[in-house]
Amino acid sequence: MKRILSLCCILTAFFLAAMTDAGRAAVPQDFSPISSPTTEPVANGNLYFDKNSGAISSCDKSVTEAVIPIEIEGVVVTAISAEAFQDCHSLKSVVIPNSVTSIGDKAFYDCSALTSVNIPDSVTAIGTSAFAHCVALTDVELHGAVTAIGSNVFESCTSLKRALIFEGLTLVSNSMFYECSSLSNLALSNTVTSIENFAFFGCSSLPSLTIPNSVTSIGERAFSGCDGLTNLTIPDNVTSMGNAAFSNCSQLKRITIPGNLTTIRNAFSNCPALTSVTVSEKSASVGEKMFFGCSSLTSVTLPARLTSIGNAAFAYCSGLTELSIPDSVTAIGEEAFLNCAGLSEMKLPNNITAMNAEMFSGCSGLKSVNIPEKTQFLYSGVFRNCVSLTGLSIPKSVAVIAEDAFYGCRSLERIDVKSDNTNYMSLDGALLNKKHTELLCYPAKKTTTHYDIPATVTTIGYMAFFHCESLISVSIPQSVTSIGMWAFFECNGLRDVYYAGTEARWNTISGVDNSYLNSQNITIHFATSRPNLPAVWATSAPLTDGHALRAEDLSGLKELTIPLSVSVQKEQAFSFLISFYDAEGRFVGTGFATLAVDKNTKSVVVPVRDDLSGSASMKVMILESMSPLSAANSYSIL
Repeated sequence: MKRILSLCCILTAFFLAAMTDAGRAAVPQDFSPISSPTTEPVANGNLYFDKNSGAISSCDKSVTEAVIPIEIEGVVVTAISAEAFQDCHSLKSVVIPNSVTSIGDKAFYDCSALTSVNIPDSVTAIGTSAFAHCVALTDVELHGAVTAIGSNVFESCTSLKRALIFEGLTLVSNSMFYECSSLSNLALSNTVTSIENFAFFGCSSLPSLTIPNSVTSIGERAFSGCDGLTNLTIPDNVTSMGNAAFSNCSQLKRITIPGNLTTIRNAFSNCPALTSVTVSEKSASVGEKMFFGCSSLTSVTLPARLTSIGNAAFAYCSGLTELSIPDSVTAIGEEAFLNCAGLSEMKLPNNITAMNAEMFSGCSGLKSVNIPEKTQFLYSGVFRNCVSLTGLSIPKSVAVIAEDAFYGCRSLERIDVKSDNTNYMSLDGALLNKKHTELLCYPAKKTTTHYDIPATVTTIGYMAFFHCESLISVSIPQSVTSIGMWAFFECNGLRDVYYAGTEARWNTISGVDNSYLNSQNITIHFATSRPNLPAVWATSAPLTDGHALRAEDLSGLKELTIPLSVSVQKEQAFSFLISFYDAEGRFVGTGFATLAVDKNTKSVVVPVRDDLSGSASMKVMILESMSPLSAANSYSIL
């Protein structure tokens, strides 16, 4: 037993020794243990240096000045590590030796007291946010040796006044000078080819800008919010420009846009001082929202080869009074001239096939605009709230008109439609479909006080009578089965609606809003609500009570001559609503007449509606005064 135990002990010792030797063999021969950083004393603290990498790795937060030597303990200083001086709020100045080739990410981030720093021409790489939020830094120079530069390098250095970028540097990186609000002296070298996104965003003190001819691309919002800029010339070599590149430059007055730009959106939006724009002869389009909100823009020169104007391109350009659009343009986007209140007339090129949604919406001064002969579509709100527009002519080509195309056109007197249009027609200035079954728009500024809706109509469209303030009464035939929302909205003078059917039938019409009509003090007259009709030619009751004229022999008549007894001081126009009934008192239709009478008038001639003339069913007419009578005047039928 003892021999067995002794053998086991020997084997165990041998095994452990072998494992130890194996472990030692696995350690690389060139391995050296990690050493502590070397300290380098500077004003009010120490720098810490990593001899293995040759980099300044950190510092005491109390350091106020740092003159970095070329060598520390015989090792050359070649780099400043990421975050080495971050949040050193006491650091006022730093001197970087010519031996340094790289400055790491956030190396001096938020050194809020740092006023000066030299970046030697030995530096080839600067990391992201290297000097960001150094709010006391006033001056910086970048040499051409820098080939790699991160984003946001000088972001929010709000005291930075001067930035020089020397020849050799090709890139102004993303947000490089973002919100450097005091930057007033900027020099870019002729080697810069790209100015990236947000590069000078919010540099509100920059008074002028010379973009080198070497630049080919300008990024998104690169100069947005540069409120000090007044004039700008963009080099011809620029072929791309990001969204809103010069937006919100509140003092920018004049610009020239080069012709090699293929894509440009929102570039100069909300530049309220911009008065003059020249678009290069090479340009084919004005991009989306390109001049959105440029409220002082009065002069725009567009090239002869232009083919398109983008969505909202000139929206809210309230100072724009005229614009010559070349015949080459074939497309104009939605809201292209939204709220251009200064526009008074517009001549659109012949090749426009669609007038897109809200295209002229809110153009309150627009009095005249043509609809081109090739236009097929008038989309939603295309003339919304064009309150000065008095008339429109719809060409043959138009196939679709949105129901709210003319919403808010309070001065519209008539809409005319070419007779060869196969989809729409005009009847006495009102817009209907070609089949006469839909009444789409009754112009708001028509002066007639009564309107007789054709008996073929089945649908009264959305806001069809919107703001028809002259309208006092309207007759609706039994054929109507649908009335659109707000059909009689803001018809402030409307008092009577004459419906040819019964009350029960009226209540089956889709969209009828009795509560709204009642709230506007509008009376609905139904066929069964007429009084019994007297079997006499006339009565001597006041005209305001109505007069029944029995006319058994109306067959073939176009008009009736009715004797009057008149007592007036001077000539007056007198309006009549004429309702026609058959012998059983059933409503047949209505007509309307305005007659002039004076003290010598002995009779009036009342027209018989064309479609009722000669009708055997029309036996009785009722005349109702539509005008108020003064006490000094009287009229009665003999």
